[in-house]
Amino acid sequence: MPEMVETNEGYRDPEEYFKGHNSVLKIEKSIKVLERLRRFGASRRLLDIGCGLGEMVRAAINLGFSAIGIETSAEFAAAAQRAYGITVLNRALDKVLFDACSFDVVTLRAVLEHVYRPAVLVAEINRILAPGGVLWLEVPNEASLYSVIAEQYLKFQHKTWTAHLSPTFAPFHVQGFTSQSLTRLLSENGFDVVDLRTAVGSAWPRHSGGVAIRVEYHAERAVHLIARLIPGASLNLEAIAVKAARRLGE
Repeated sequence: MPEMVETNEGYRDPEEYFKGHNSVLKIEKSIKVLERLRRFGASRRLLDIGCGLGEMVRAAINLGFSAIGIETSAEFAAAAQRAYGITVLNRALDKVLFDACSFDVVTLRAVLEHVYRPAVLVAEINRILAPGGVLWLEVPNEASLYSVIAEQYLKFQHKTWTAHLSPTFAPFHVQGFTSQSLTRLLSENGFDVVDLRTAVGSAWPRHSGGVAIRVEYHAERAVHLIARLIPGASLNLEAIAVKAARRLGE
């Protein structure tokens, strides 16, 4: 699996990378996520890892959290600070050297699939969370109906690449997770999974292209709608995990 020497090789242009994203809707979703996390004890100090354009941090501050973000892309970090006036540290988590138990809640939206060593990251999150601290994350669901159909569609077109990972082109996914593998990753690194669910997806808008492009868009939209009716088949996985009382490694 090829590795980027420097993160900014793949994440330089926020406008291009987040094209099609709706920041208002992402803030609204973030507020709903945080309100749900409060039922599991999330409070006070929040860290959003890979904060992108900063919507989660802004939502947390709106709800009264003391919140900051970290972002390895200098361009993304600068864009988030410009957009929302939030604190964003432009470095990787293992380079920040937070004290143990520095946060009560940590969030990662669409981050873990980009990380080459996810177990190392999850273990460090466990270290910086206070006892009983809450972790929320969202990743693509490799067992989703969309992934299964997209893989077959590529084979039908005689393509030589997969619908699951994209290590050499945007969105640069280098890890894939199912509900089973995600649960194992969290459990082996000091967390008790208290809520695991699939989240619906949506079709990316196609503003240009011929008939084939438009057919693909409507087909993708139909797949996401059908997936809502099948347990475990939706596009993304959302997990809530609580730092376990046992010591990591026991």
